[in-house]
Amino acid sequence: MFNFDDFEILEYHPTGLHVYEPILTVNEKNMIFGSFCFNILKQPEYVRYLIDPNGKRIAVQGVEKKTKEAVYITPKKNGHQFGIYGMERIIEIRHMMGKFKDQERYKIKGDYFEEDNVLVFNFKNAVKCECKVSK
Repeated sequence: MFNFDDFEILEYHPTGLHVYEPILTVNEKNMIFGSFCFNILKQPEYVRYLIDPNGKRIAVQGVEKKTKEAVYITPKKNGHQFGIYGMERIIEIRHMMGKFKDQERYKIKGDYFEEDNVLVFNFKNAVKCECKVSK
């Protein structure tokens, strides 16, 4: 049997990682929904993106069937993240949602509504990420 007498518990919590929270990361070129978002949405094959410019919110809903509004997100990928890409579209969304500084990265924690399988992210709650943004 191993002797634990000389050992102490090492307190460690990863910084910058929100593995157990639905997090949306917003930068100049894309908006990335973290892998926990994929899991909490029940690992969907398709999602629908919804925007509320007046309320400064964006939502993502996991859906099972392809529709005109649904986007395929390749669910078989490991460590699954998905997002909205394209600088022009991101600039438009960032402008609609608030005054975000260029070359800054922001994180927003989402709220999950199980009955509709939707995550809602309020841009009013965006927090500047202290991590470096690669160019």
